[in-house]
Amino acid sequence: METWYQSVTATATSLKPATAAAGLVGCRAQPIITTTLEVRGVEELLNRVYEEYRQFCRENGKSVPDLQINLTENQLVSFGWEPVKSQDGNIDRGEPGPNAPPVQEIEKLIDERNEARRANNFPEADRIRQVRSGRRPDAAAQTSRDALWDPSWVETHGERTIAKRVAAPKDLPLKLYTSWFCPFAQRAWIAVEEKQLDYSYVEINPYEVDDRLPGGYTKKQLPLEVKKAMYPDFIASSPRGLVPSVDCNGDKVWESLHVVQYIDERFDHPPYFLPRNDPVKRAHVRIWSDFVTEKMQRNFYVHLMDQDPAAQAKAKDVFFQECRTFARAMSKDGPYFLGKEISMVDIALFPFWQRFLWVGRHYRGLEMPKDKEFERLQRWWEAT
Repeated sequence: METWYQSVTATATSLKPATAAAGLVGCRAQPIITTTLEVRGVEELLNRVYEEYRQFCRENGKSVPDLQINLTENQLVSFGWEPVKSQDGNIDRGEPGPNAPPVQEIEKLIDERNEARRANNFPEADRIRQVRSGRRPDAAAQTSRDALWDPSWVETHGERTIAKRVAAPKDLPLKLYTSWFCPFAQRAWIAVEEKQLDYSYVEINPYEVDDRLPGGYTKKQLPLEVKKAMYPDFIASSPRGLVPSVDCNGDKVWESLHVVQYIDERFDHPPYFLPRNDPVKRAHVRIWSDFVTEKMQRNFYVHLMDQDPAAQAKAKDVFFQECRTFARAMSKDGPYFLGKEISMVDIALFPFWQRFLWVGRHYRGLEMPKDKEFERLQRWWEAT
């Protein structure tokens, strides 16, 4: 139990003080959590704590409890803070944001937000807060035409592709629900582009937007209920609210590799991501596509996220071993996994290999070995 508790404590102390104030890490009394964002922060932390404890129970042969979070609203507790009031005795709330509604509308929205909180309807309270601040929750920058685009960024082929696809007719039979920055979603995006399909590009931002940050991007996950309100058509095609998904004339498919396979079979023309008329090769493509996610990507993320240097080193060694195993399975007849033709295996790996090289080097100083297996992977990378 001690090892699990130490792990949870390390996780909890990495969060901001307002979240830690929930008492999960034994800190002294601080101002009580008062915003929906902070409630969500505590909820996310509890979910992580619960999942780590479930994993601890599984690994130690203990019964796994059914832990649930029940949100209730308690009376706010004052710690000596008094709101600033204007000369007429009203609370001075400061100047509204540049895109905020009129003051009377703001007051109305505040009342509605408080009613939503009292009813434990936190997603609705969050939506009202976004409207009150004059921000659209899904308005993070995608191209240089967007208001939150950072002027230091350089627009490249990816942004130009987004602009082209967003401008396409909205009634095309194929709709791709994606997030440009998500490697899993990029698998599906690569598939439709490689097939040169006409499709509607629908950007899904699963995070809250903060216009004080570059592009408005945060890592504050939107609850599923908020996603349902914001993106009902997307949720209809992806019940868990995860990208990517597609809707083709009512056919709804989700999960990245399933979407790639559906695209390949639904649009039966080259390039083929799974070989035709060769059941064994098709099976091998599926096996090695799963290997990318379950072995290579998973061990890289352990190396990236673990804060213990010894655990990082172990995960790096395992990651390198899995990369070598993958390289030895690659064809010698061409640059791609199967040789001369691209397959689902290449699509599965490409977005993650980019992160292995760039993110790994930036955060962990990761350098790929120079042996023959990694030389084979480098030839593949240069070809893709």
